[in-house]
Amino acid sequence: MLTLHYMLPYTRYSAKLTMLDVGQGDCLLITLKHNQGAILIDTGGIVSYGQQEKLFLAQTRIIPYLKSQGIRKLTALILTHGDYDHAGEAIALMKSFPVDQVILNAGDNNHLEQKLISFLETKRIFYQQVSRQNIRLAGQLFQFLNLK
Repeated sequence: MLTLHYMLPYTRYSAKLTMLDVGQGDCLLITLKHNQGAILIDTGGIVSYGQQEKLFLAQTRIIPYLKSQGIRKLTALILTHGDYDHAGEAIALMKSFPVDQVILNAGDNNHLEQKLISFLETKRIFYQQVSRQNIRLAGQLFQFLNLK
């Protein structure tokens, strides 16, 4: 059974787009065919329920889902912008799950984006800021439109 689970990503014959429930924010997972890569777009942020209960999305939803799909690392993490409901769990995710590269939207960086860039530089994770250009990730062409 463990061998079958390990081989699961290699049996995909088409790409798949999955929207993960992260509350108010966004989180999209693109899994490419034949284990060519997995790309996560945004992470959502911490969801609070009242004064004391908080749901840490990276640990409770995103990473468990990735592992359940046989994904052992992300080819890329794309963060559309630095609002907390889109990028709030990025550092927590990267502390617990391998990420090859991070793609950020170009422009002025807010506090969260500056903190993220500092983390990426400390951990030596490759990152780039893009605006209105095409990027090839895992053999696929992505077009970025900066609307800031």
